[in-house]
Amino acid sequence: EEHSESIILKPGASKSLEVRLKRHRRCLIATAAYGSELAPQVEVLRGFRDNYILSTSSGEAFMEIFNAWYYSWSPYVAEAEERSPTLRALIKASLYPLIGCLLLSQGVYDALSSTPELAVVATGITISLLLGLIYLTPPTLPILLKLRRKPDARIPLTALLIALTLHFTALRLGYLSVLYLSGPLVVLSSLSLPPPLVHELLRRLRIHVKVLRGLRA
Repeated sequence: EEHSESIILKPGASKSLEVRLKRHRRCLIATAAYGSELAPQVEVLRGFRDNYILSTSSGEAFMEIFNAWYYSWSPYVAEAEERSPTLRALIKASLYPLIGCLLLSQGVYDALSSTPELAVVATGITISLLLGLIYLTPPTLPILLKLRRKPDARIPLTALLIALTLHFTALRLGYLSVLYLSGPLVVLSSLSLPPPLVHELLRRLRIHVKVLRGLRA
């Protein structure tokens, strides 16, 4: 549960010091998978959220939307993990690519850290592209290859450009409530880009292979 607490310390009659402590929600699925909130893998996830994502208005808005979605179902998965060692092992293995993506993307944030809002958006796009490539492309590619009409990567790319324009315009004008829409749109459009891009790459590769075979014949 995420909440704030205030502690009032009064060292003297004329001065008071207010200390605000903010507790962030737990990474339920990862904690159940790795067995402890202090596991190194869980600390990577928590540290990335607290030190990178939540350091900006863009990140805070995205995490509020993400938390509403994630905590609507993650407690049930965590409970299932505790009952099933097999499920726990599968989820643990599936989280390693995510952790690797987060570690790689930290370099993007660090390179742009002088402009935190740009840094967190660029980092989010990088992570989403990597996750789309790792998690979405393998199961969807066989389906895309069987379709008669090739998937058009311009659709998610256009959506990404529109979302970015909306996002940075809202930041510039101070309409921070718009970030609750533009942030998730940036992430979702980035996630959906790798499958059609890989499909197009494979299609062109097959064409080149056919051409080379024709020349050799």
